[in-house]
Amino acid sequence: MLGGAVALFGVGAVAQAGKAKTVNSASPVAKTSVTPHAGKVVSIMEAKDGKDGKLVMSDTADKKEHTHAVLATTKITLNKKSGKLADLKKGDQVTVTFDSGNKVTAIAATRDAK
Repeated sequence: MLGGAVALFGVGAVAQAGKAKTVNSASPVAKTSVTPHAGKVVSIMEAKDGKDGKLVMSDTADKKEHTHAVLATTKITLNKKSGKLADLKKGDQVTVTFDSGNKVTAIAATRDAK
């Protein structure tokens, strides 16, 4: 019986070593870089007929306009409350976050209360 336990332990150790290699080889994939992009809303176009919505924003650094496709799965907040693309207005401060595939994953917008 002791031999069986040792054999199982040995197999478990090999399996764990195999898992460690799998985890290590998958590490580059697991490390997704998140890139933020800040600026102001210039305009928005809501998604229609299964197509992506659009966000046109100006960059705070160089004042150039950038257009981003906004997927239905993109998390959008306005003043830290859940929102939708249609809630955003020209002049809102936005930070757009991208995944490693350069897809928009989140839009965090703020608007000054008047």
